[in-house]
Amino acid sequence: MEKNDIQKKASRMRLIIWLGVIASVVIFALRVVLLPMVRALDTGRFSIRGLVVCLVLVFFGVLAMRVRGLRLSRVEISGRYSVWLTCGLCIAGGSMVVTCLWDLVNWWLTGNIPAPVAAEMTSLTWASLLLSLAFGVLGGVVLVWLGLRITGEGATRAGMAAWSVLAPVLWMWFRLFRYEMSYVSVTNLSESFYDFALFIVELLFLFQFARYVSGVGKPNTGSLLFYAVAMAAFGISGPLVRVCTYLLDDGGLYMTGGLSGLPDLAIGVLALVLSCALAGSVRNAKDKEEEELYQPSDMGLLFSLEDLLSSDAQRASSEEGDSQQ
Repeated sequence: MEKNDIQKKASRMRLIIWLGVIASVVIFALRVVLLPMVRALDTGRFSIRGLVVCLVLVFFGVLAMRVRGLRLSRVEISGRYSVWLTCGLCIAGGSMVVTCLWDLVNWWLTGNIPAPVAAEMTSLTWASLLLSLAFGVLGGVVLVWLGLRITGEGATRAGMAAWSVLAPVLWMWFRLFRYEMSYVSVTNLSESFYDFALFIVELLFLFQFARYVSGVGKPNTGSLLFYAVAMAAFGISGPLVRVCTYLLDDGGLYMTGGLSGLPDLAIGVLALVLSCALAGSVRNAKDKEEEELYQPSDMGLLFSLEDLLSSDAQRASSEEGDSQQ
């Protein structure tokens, strides 16, 4: 890959990351401003605001168009960027373990069922709740272990984790399953649209990240960057909206984002860190190519020394022949 081509792709990746950051800020601001304006006075329910939905669709379209031109094979994250990724993995994994253990202990001691709560709990919903908590704890441990392993090896590589990295994916899948079985039955979709979109994006991001770590399938850095930036936009804005509505002391407004929590925010930060690490690693690859271009290789240095010695020997022999004459 030529130097100019790598530089263009690194610049495009940074532009895509900034697009995700701006989208997160815009979605957060619009949800905080528009949510109180779409509440029905007679029922107190909220309706889906078309402007926010259209902006979300435009964001996905622009993001897909920008990523489409990135034809990058697998990019390994090393150096300081691997330290950033380790910190993100430890934060995300730790938040998953703490949150799931807290929900389990709180449910055991007080009987408060973690959200989403169905109108009638069946054996299927009980099983999905237990499995989601179990895979949440296991998945958090796997993410922390993966971060420590990346630090130990100094870089990422394909095949670092195989089946264990699917634990966070299964945790997210059971959360989405509980949403479909429990929350939708008692809550209007217009009030839980953003939670549903967050769950879908988060599941796709964790699955794509599992493929990247395990090295399964054809490596594609562009698709990983697409899901990471989308997850950063939703994962960071959703929980912050919930915190803001909690500070406003509006119970109905607070419940519109009731399913987004600390793990979603941590995974959103992880996605943002991963995006920056991928862009930085591509730029590092460009710098390494420049160093290799201006620094002679070992074989080249060896040949240069041989040529120098041979030329000196020929010059000495010619001078000796002239003196004899």
